[in-house]
Amino acid sequence: MRLLNKRKEKKRKKKRKDYKYSVNIFIMYDIIIYDIVAYINNLPKELIDIIKEYIPKHILAFLNKQNYVLYHSFVRSKIPMYENFIRDTIRRDHVFVFEFIVNENINKWINNKNYNYKNMVYSNYLTFVTQFCIDNNSDKCKNFFVSFLKEHDLCKNLNKKNIIKHIRWKK
Repeated sequence: MRLLNKRKEKKRKKKRKDYKYSVNIFIMYDIIIYDIVAYINNLPKELIDIIKEYIPKHILAFLNKQNYVLYHSFVRSKIPMYENFIRDTIRRDHVFVFEFIVNENINKWINNKNYNYKNMVYSNYLTFVTQFCIDNNSDKCKNFFVSFLKEHDLCKNLNKKNIIKHIRWKK
Protein backbone atom coordinates (compact mmCIF):
# COMPACT_ATOMS: atom_id res chain seq x y z
CA MET A 1 0.00 0.00 0.00
CA ARG A 2 2.80 2.41 0.85
CA LEU A 3 4.56 1.67 -2.42
CA LEU A 4 1.46 2.66 -4.37
CA ASN A 5 1.21 5.92 -2.45
CA LYS A 6 4.88 6.71 -3.09
CA ARG A 7 4.46 6.01 -6.79
CA LYS A 8 1.41 8.26 -6.94
CA GLU A 9 3.30 11.04 -5.17
CA LYS A 10 6.18 10.78 -7.65
CA LYS A 11 3.75 11.01 -10.58
CA ARG A 12 2.06 14.06 -9.03
CA LYS A 13 5.38 15.81 -8.48
CA LYS A 14 6.41 15.07 -12.04
CA LYS A 15 3.13 16.48 -13.38
CA ARG A 16 3.58 19.62 -11.30
CA LYS A 17 7.09 20.13 -12.67
CA ASP A 18 5.88 19.58 -16.23
CA TYR A 19 3.05 22.07 -15.69
CA LYS A 20 5.39 24.72 -14.28
CA TYR A 21 7.77 24.16 -17.19
CA SER A 22 4.99 24.53 -19.76
CA VAL A 23 3.68 27.69 -18.07
CA ASN A 24 7.17 29.21 -18.11
CA ILE A 25 7.54 28.43 -21.81
CA PHE A 26 4.14 30.01 -22.50
CA ILE A 27 5.10 33.17 -20.60
CA MET A 28 8.45 33.35 -22.40
CA TYR A 29 6.68 32.87 -25.74
CA ASP A 30 4.36 35.81 -24.97
CA ILE A 31 7.29 38.01 -23.91
CA ILE A 32 9.20 37.21 -27.08
CA ILE A 33 6.16 37.97 -29.25
CA TYR A 34 5.56 41.32 -27.56
CA ASP A 35 9.25 42.26 -27.89
CA ILE A 36 9.10 41.46 -31.58
CA VAL A 37 5.98 43.61 -31.96
CA ALA A 38 7.78 46.51 -30.24
CA TYR A 39 10.59 46.27 -32.84
CA ILE A 40 8.08 46.00 -35.66
CA ASN A 41 6.50 49.34 -34.75
CA ASN A 42 9.73 51.12 -35.72
CA LEU A 43 9.54 49.83 -39.30
CA PRO A 44 7.79 51.54 -42.24
CA LYS A 45 4.00 51.10 -42.57
CA GLU A 46 4.24 48.90 -45.68
CA LEU A 47 6.46 46.40 -43.89
CA ILE A 48 4.25 46.47 -40.79
CA ASP A 49 1.23 45.46 -42.86
CA ILE A 50 3.13 42.57 -44.42
CA ILE A 51 4.45 41.34 -41.06
CA LYS A 52 1.02 41.57 -39.38
CA GLU A 53 -0.30 39.04 -41.88
CA TYR A 54 2.00 36.42 -40.30
CA ILE A 55 1.17 37.16 -36.63
CA PRO A 56 -1.69 35.00 -35.30
CA LYS A 57 -5.00 36.81 -34.84
CA HIS A 58 -5.39 35.79 -31.19
CA ILE A 59 -2.10 37.55 -30.37
CA LEU A 60 -2.98 40.63 -32.40
CA ALA A 61 -6.22 40.90 -30.40
CA PHE A 62 -4.38 41.81 -27.20
CA LEU A 63 -2.10 44.48 -28.66
CA ASN A 64 -4.62 47.34 -28.67
CA LYS A 65 -8.34 48.07 -28.48
CA GLN A 66 -8.90 48.33 -32.23
CA ASN A 67 -7.38 44.91 -32.77
CA TYR A 68 -9.44 43.44 -29.92
CA VAL A 69 -12.62 44.72 -31.52
CA LEU A 70 -11.60 43.12 -34.82
CA TYR A 71 -10.19 39.80 -33.56
CA HIS A 72 -11.93 39.05 -30.25
CA SER A 73 -13.73 36.10 -31.83
CA PHE A 74 -10.39 34.31 -32.33
CA VAL A 75 -9.50 34.55 -28.64
CA ARG A 76 -12.12 32.10 -27.37
CA SER A 77 -10.90 29.18 -29.47
CA LYS A 78 -7.32 29.59 -28.18
CA ILE A 79 -8.19 29.67 -24.47
CA PRO A 80 -8.60 26.12 -23.14
CA MET A 81 -10.38 27.05 -19.89
CA TYR A 82 -12.66 29.92 -20.85
CA GLU A 83 -14.36 30.03 -17.43
CA ASN A 84 -11.02 30.88 -15.84
CA PHE A 85 -10.48 33.62 -18.42
CA ILE A 86 -13.86 35.14 -17.52
CA ARG A 87 -13.08 35.07 -13.80
CA ASP A 88 -9.63 36.53 -14.42
CA THR A 89 -11.01 39.46 -16.40
CA ILE A 90 -13.42 40.16 -13.54
CA ARG A 91 -10.63 39.92 -10.95
CA ARG A 92 -8.48 42.36 -12.88
CA ASP A 93 -11.50 44.61 -13.53
CA HIS A 94 -10.99 44.73 -17.33
CA VAL A 95 -14.28 46.25 -18.37
CA PHE A 96 -13.48 46.55 -22.07
CA VAL A 97 -12.88 42.81 -22.45
CA PHE A 98 -15.73 41.98 -20.04
CA GLU A 99 -18.21 43.85 -22.26
CA PHE A 100 -17.43 41.56 -25.19
CA ILE A 101 -17.59 38.47 -22.98
CA VAL A 102 -21.02 39.44 -21.67
CA ASN A 103 -22.41 40.26 -25.11
CA GLU A 104 -21.21 36.91 -26.49
CA ASN A 105 -22.34 34.73 -23.59
CA ILE A 106 -25.46 36.30 -22.10
CA ASN A 107 -27.83 33.77 -23.71
CA LYS A 108 -25.81 30.87 -22.29
CA TRP A 109 -25.66 32.50 -18.86
CA ILE A 110 -29.42 32.98 -18.67
CA ASN A 111 -30.04 29.30 -19.33
CA ASN A 112 -27.24 28.07 -17.06
CA LYS A 113 -28.97 27.00 -13.83
CA ASN A 114 -27.35 25.87 -10.57
CA TYR A 115 -23.79 26.97 -11.17
CA ASN A 116 -21.20 25.41 -8.79
CA TYR A 117 -18.11 27.32 -7.67
CA LYS A 118 -15.95 26.72 -4.59
CA ASN A 119 -18.42 24.51 -2.72
CA MET A 120 -21.26 26.92 -3.36
CA VAL A 121 -24.26 26.53 -5.63
CA TYR A 122 -25.61 29.69 -7.26
CA SER A 123 -29.13 29.79 -8.64
CA ASN A 124 -27.81 30.84 -12.06
CA TYR A 125 -24.66 32.20 -13.67
CA LEU A 126 -25.87 35.81 -13.54
CA THR A 127 -25.99 35.77 -9.74
CA PHE A 128 -22.55 34.18 -9.68
CA VAL A 129 -21.07 36.94 -11.85
CA THR A 130 -22.56 39.72 -9.72
CA GLN A 131 -21.40 38.06 -6.50
CA PHE A 132 -17.94 37.40 -7.96
CA CYS A 133 -17.65 41.08 -8.92
CA ILE A 134 -18.56 42.08 -5.37
CA ASP A 135 -16.14 39.58 -3.80
CA ASN A 136 -13.22 40.78 -5.92
CA ASN A 137 -13.98 44.50 -5.59
CA SER A 138 -14.24 44.95 -9.35
CA ASP A 139 -16.58 47.91 -9.33
CA LYS A 140 -16.27 48.75 -13.03
CA CYS A 141 -17.32 45.26 -14.11
CA LYS A 142 -20.12 45.17 -11.54
CA ASN A 143 -21.50 48.55 -12.63
CA PHE A 144 -21.39 47.55 -16.28
CA PHE A 145 -23.02 44.18 -15.59
CA VAL A 146 -25.83 45.65 -13.48
CA SER A 147 -26.55 48.32 -16.10
CA PHE A 148 -26.46 45.67 -18.84
CA LEU A 149 -29.01 43.58 -16.94
CA LYS A 150 -31.25 46.62 -16.47
CA GLU A 151 -31.06 47.55 -20.16
CA HIS A 152 -32.11 44.06 -21.22
CA ASP A 153 -34.74 43.67 -18.48
CA LEU A 154 -32.96 40.70 -16.97
CA CYS A 155 -32.82 42.06 -13.44
CA LYS A 156 -36.50 41.48 -12.66
CA ASN A 157 -36.74 39.54 -9.41
CA LEU A 158 -33.02 38.90 -9.50
CA ASN A 159 -32.82 39.72 -5.79
CA LYS A 160 -35.42 37.06 -5.02
CA LYS A 161 -33.56 34.45 -7.03
CA ASN A 162 -30.28 35.25 -5.31
CA ILE A 163 -29.95 31.90 -3.57
CA ILE A 164 -26.50 30.71 -2.64
CA LYS A 165 -26.16 27.31 -1.00
CA HIS A 166 -23.02 26.27 0.82
CA ILE A 167 -22.01 22.67 0.26
CA ARG A 168 -19.85 20.97 2.83
CA TRP A 169 -19.03 17.31 2.72
CA LYS A 170 -18.35 15.24 5.80
CA LYS A 171 -15.25 13.11 5.82
